[in-house]
Amino acid sequence: SRLVIEVHDSGALLAKTAVPVAELRWPPRQVPTTIALRLEGSKTEAVEEPCTVSFQVLDAAAVTARRRVVFLLRHGESVWNAAQSAGNVTEMARQNDHPLSAKGRAQAAALRTKVAEAAKRGEKAAIEFSSAGAVYTSPLCRAVQTACIAVGPETVGASGELVLMPAVREKQNLGGFDSMSSKLGPDIIQRAHEDLSSSGSADVVLSDQDIGMALASMAQLRYDVAEAEEPWWCENNSDSAAMIRERLQECMAQLLYMPPATAVVVGHSHFFRSLLKTFISKEFRAAQPKLAADLAQMKIQNCGVVRLELDPRAGADGEAIVGAQLVFGTRLDADGQMFGACCANPGHDDDALEGLEPLQNSSDESQPTSSAPEA
Repeated sequence: SRLVIEVHDSGALLAKTAVPVAELRWPPRQVPTTIALRLEGSKTEAVEEPCTVSFQVLDAAAVTARRRVVFLLRHGESVWNAAQSAGNVTEMARQNDHPLSAKGRAQAAALRTKVAEAAKRGEKAAIEFSSAGAVYTSPLCRAVQTACIAVGPETVGASGELVLMPAVREKQNLGGFDSMSSKLGPDIIQRAHEDLSSSGSADVVLSDQDIGMALASMAQLRYDVAEAEEPWWCENNSDSAAMIRERLQECMAQLLYMPPATAVVVGHSHFFRSLLKTFISKEFRAAQPKLAADLAQMKIQNCGVVRLELDPRAGADGEAIVGAQLVFGTRLDADGQMFGACCANPGHDDDALEGLEPLQNSSDESQPTSSAPEA
């Protein structure tokens, strides 16, 4: 038997290959197998570089035998957040892909300290977070900076590198400058570093020691930018519901079937909210109805963390989230409605992701609440 791989573009076959199953790497490893593709058709005649595809062979029994633990970490306060809170439309529109504000940097540094102290006390969640086998981040600047400061080289050292994951970027809404970008691959990291080197513009300013620590963290980290070397942002005025649904499933599939059992994902409040709303299981809703409703309708605070347990047996289109817990003192905030007709769609606060229903029909008729207890 053979593994057949084909690459299509709008129905046209661009490349293909076939690999005997007996030649695939076994037992499964975290290192992917890379093979060459044979190019097909006239569209590929000008291609000089070899075309390859990389994939991993997973043991299905091993993958589904254990639950995955995933920490969702929302980025710190961004320049967009600060300007929006102050009603400063000029600052909101002055740039795109807004970085962390100085307050946001301080929030990320404080979380790093909090996790380290909790790990010394032997707290389970902190130990899991600090030894995560994979660290993923949205390529948007505020998320990359948060990952570098809050997660740091110690945690990323356990996984080997910080992986850019475009699937968890925030939805692009009409006029949402904070979710637009033009950086690719290594330039994403360079832009995040250059901004951290500047003083920032907010009420709270990091000390020289903290800034030095943040820059040192970035210098010590290793980065996997492969998934962001081609345009990864929305090139339309806004993401469609179908695009968001596809990204949700892609994100969940990657988390369910990753080789390590634990991961940290740095991203955005509204994408995370939609992920939670889409994949929380009926069993969890029944066991903790208030927390389940709040997670589906409210926002994780800046630099807040939610610990999830995922069941791979549910699949990427099922109710895979079987456990959720607010950790490290995290709270949930009510959504804001500022500038609904100005720089974002209604409900846009940092990034908006509205109107998606769960992939599976599941009832959730709870009303929004203003706070959520720490589970």
